[in-house]
Amino acid sequence: MSDEILLYSNLTETKVVESALSNFKIKKFKINEYKNNHKNKNLLFLLNDTVFIDCLKKSSLNNSILCLVNNKNIKENYEGPNIFISPISISTLKEYAIKIFKKNTFEFSDINIVNKKIININNKKFTYFTELENIIFTELIKSKKLKKSYLKENILNLKSDINTYSIESHFSRIRKKLLFLESSINITSRGENFFIK
Repeated sequence: MSDEILLYSNLTETKVVESALSNFKIKKFKINEYKNNHKNKNLLFLLNDTVFIDCLKKSSLNNSILCLVNNKNIKENYEGPNIFISPISISTLKEYAIKIFKKNTFEFSDINIVNKKIININNKKFTYFTELENIIFTELIKSKKLKKSYLKENILNLKSDINTYSIESHFSRIRKKLLFLESSINITSRGENFFIK
């Protein structure tokens, strides 16, 4: 997740919230501009009625969400974990935003990764990566192709001339975990490169 927050609101005044979250990059939108096509985004909703509750329900699968409401009725209609009734203190808002938006969460193909827990979105099976497996897998997802020499030097902190099979071992364990999850993700290697589809 990035430090960017997409703020959707049906309130006219949001400056207090924006200044409380000044360590994030905030892009502000009216709630009626919302389209449910976000993936791996930080979404902040400020709501004063139940009209847009469906936005929350649809978005919560693929994004990190924080919602502030000024109506108990909204909270009763949406059972998501990150919904808070205002007023809340600025320090509490900052604390929740950091906790919710700074976690390592993203989606790729049929897999959702929350910190080191990997979940198949379709069948809900899950398992866990080790710290190193998580770093290798996320690097591969970001670039779609990785050289063994890059992995050796930048992730395993080894000199490129050292002969080791530890990279292949890590990829073997990653593949087994994806197989256990029945994921459609395919990791292949050709020559000195690893690829993901």
